[in-house]
Amino acid sequence: MAKTRVYELARDLGLDSKDVLARAQELDIEVKTASSGLDEGAAALVRMSFDDTTETPEEIESAPVTPPVAEDDVKETIDEPDEPEVSEAAPEVAVTDDSGTLAPEEEKVLLVEPGVTVHDLARLLKIRTAEIVKTLMFMGEMVPGGGEIPVDAIERLGQELGWEILVAESDEEEEEDTGRERFIVEYEDDPESLVTRIPVVAVMGHVDHGKTQLLDTIRNTNVIEGEAGRITQHIGAYQAEHDGSKITFIDTPGHEAFTALRARGAEVTDIAIIVIAADDSVMPQTVEAINHAKAADVPIIIAINKMDLEAADPHAVRAALTQHEIVVEELGGDVPAIEISALKGTNVDDLLEMISLVAEVEELEANPKAPAIGTVIEAQLEVGRGPIATVVVQRGTLKRGDALAAGPVPGRVRAMFNDQGEQVKEAGPSTPVVVMGWDEVPTAGDMFEVVKNERAARKIAQSKLDDLRSKQLFVPSAIDRLGMLVEQLRTQDHSELRVVIKADTHGSLDAIMDSIGKISRDDGFVTIVHAAVGGITTNDVTLAEASGAIIYG
Repeated sequence: MAKTRVYELARDLGLDSKDVLARAQELDIEVKTASSGLDEGAAALVRMSFDDTTETPEEIESAPVTPPVAEDDVKETIDEPDEPEVSEAAPEVAVTDDSGTLAPEEEKVLLVEPGVTVHDLARLLKIRTAEIVKTLMFMGEMVPGGGEIPVDAIERLGQELGWEILVAESDEEEEEDTGRERFIVEYEDDPESLVTRIPVVAVMGHVDHGKTQLLDTIRNTNVIEGEAGRITQHIGAYQAEHDGSKITFIDTPGHEAFTALRARGAEVTDIAIIVIAADDSVMPQTVEAINHAKAADVPIIIAINKMDLEAADPHAVRAALTQHEIVVEELGGDVPAIEISALKGTNVDDLLEMISLVAEVEELEANPKAPAIGTVIEAQLEVGRGPIATVVVQRGTLKRGDALAAGPVPGRVRAMFNDQGEQVKEAGPSTPVVVMGWDEVPTAGDMFEVVKNERAARKIAQSKLDDLRSKQLFVPSAIDRLGMLVEQLRTQDHSELRVVIKADTHGSLDAIMDSIGKISRDDGFVTIVHAAVGGITTNDVTLAEASGAIIYG
């Protein structure tokens, strides 16, 4: 039976995808993203809810068909009292005879913290870890033994296991990036001043999987359609257009630069595209890219490339992704996967449409009238033009003549160029431009801010330079850093220890992960950020710095 996508139904109704998605979720329809499928009955129910606005909630709740109930479950439901009895001694005790039949049992309730792992829950329920993993697989959730159980799946999991599992409410703790305040420009805008902005997308992937070819195809297609014959200029970031809407792409050298941006506190990226070759499947750098995107907490879109090759096997790619906690929509997950051929341009428009849909659901907004704030993507010293930097504006509008400071480097915008090499007078939110007029070459990843005049810019830059020098005078040793980490974990109410694991063999890696998964305490837990076979590399150190993790290897 053909299914209707949420965004297709929204298009038919003339509504926004996010509104239709929210209405479907209110009706208890299993949908997660705007590209999720609806069967005919579910689509008709959503249409009815928009057509008849006078329909009462009681009428809506009566629409879904009651699922069939087993005879044993009916007996237990009849025997179950309206309210649980508050008594230590249960009137009836569950007894298992040789035939495996269970007698009526008292209601079992368990309270867990968000982020509980499969190992921890198995220990609390006193059952095998494999049983929980198997139950989660039947529910469509691919979670390994040491992985965290999704909050929205815990209650359903408890029902499958015969428990009422409640999730405790926890206050979200702000992550502290000690020593990086000098790179961050904090700001807060009035919600009424915010308007919709275009998304900023980072494309990552393994070497030779077609990342650069995809970027070139998108760029050349837009140049041919809109600016035929014009010479383009590679500036590290550029804009493409799809159905009248613009998309900003960050053309970084790889996922290392993406993580470096986040390590400096610059959350400039809204969406991450992971490019995977259909004939090569998931490779080590693919795993690193996935972990970096997760660490940045941005939506992920999988682009299965090289579908024009005879050896292409997209099903193997989808299956391999489940081993890294990425479940695509075709397998019941919430991560979109698009099959493309970057070389021939096949389905590239579908990929751009998916980016637009994800951006619409994310509701990206910015204040275009405030003083400009943004991030330096890359910078260099160019003969004839001096220090230049490619920047992406995140808030406000950057104008020619503005005084600005990026970390310890001041400057004035003497000229700006867009991705087509044309001079522009101003750049709004999510717009990439090349800026001339820096006193020195700024550092990639630093945030810049526009100030009143050059004197104020130099004062801010000098203050940040003094802070940088004072912090460089004291370099704590490895023992000192470990001691500070232990003290931090000891004083926090709900502490989390993040670990990057590297081992020499897969056997050793599995043993280490299994042992770490068993480490727990009442107010703390261990999270494995990344695990792989091989020596410790610069990428591992960068990821550990960005995530606040320690490296074990």
